[in-house]
Amino acid sequence: MYIISDRHEGILGAAKQIFPHAGHGYCVEHLRRNMVSKFRGNATDLGWKFKAAYNASTIKEYEEYMALMDSQDVRIRPWLEKIGPHRWAKCMSGSRRYDVMTSNCAESMNNVSVCAREYSVSKLIDFLRERMQKWFVERKEKAEKTQTILTKKREKHLVALQSQAAKLKVKPTSYFEFEVVDRHCR
Repeated sequence: MYIISDRHEGILGAAKQIFPHAGHGYCVEHLRRNMVSKFRGNATDLGWKFKAAYNASTIKEYEEYMALMDSQDVRIRPWLEKIGPHRWAKCMSGSRRYDVMTSNCAESMNNVSVCAREYSVSKLIDFLRERMQKWFVERKEKAEKTQTILTKKREKHLVALQSQAAKLKVKPTSYFEFEVVDRHCR
């Protein structure tokens, strides 16, 4: 199990007490917003560098993006290191994060259940069960209408790639290797 939170003290304490063996990381979207606010940097420029750093697969790649942030503001690295890179960077996490980098799922459920917050526990659980059943039925119906094995988004992406690929020339260089060039011979 791996818990993603926004660094709220109550969550930190409860997670340690109730799930002592679970990994615990921080929501990178919350960190990014706090960082941009704290260092008053260009949100777009700072945002992509931070995203690249937390998504880095290797420590070398992580360090390259951290160096880019250093060049923007030398106070960022110490701030992030105090938080602990093992809590937010994929390559530094000793636990399996399962590619979950944000607490968006929990945030979404919070937004859905705003009207149900005053319910008793049993009524709240019924509300959430009904809501999830509705979502599953909607997704099942949508999936049944799908004509391909891919989702609409992936199918559209594949069609776009296919039209780009049609413009490429493929030249065999050996029995198993090919050279692929565009119309400009690149």
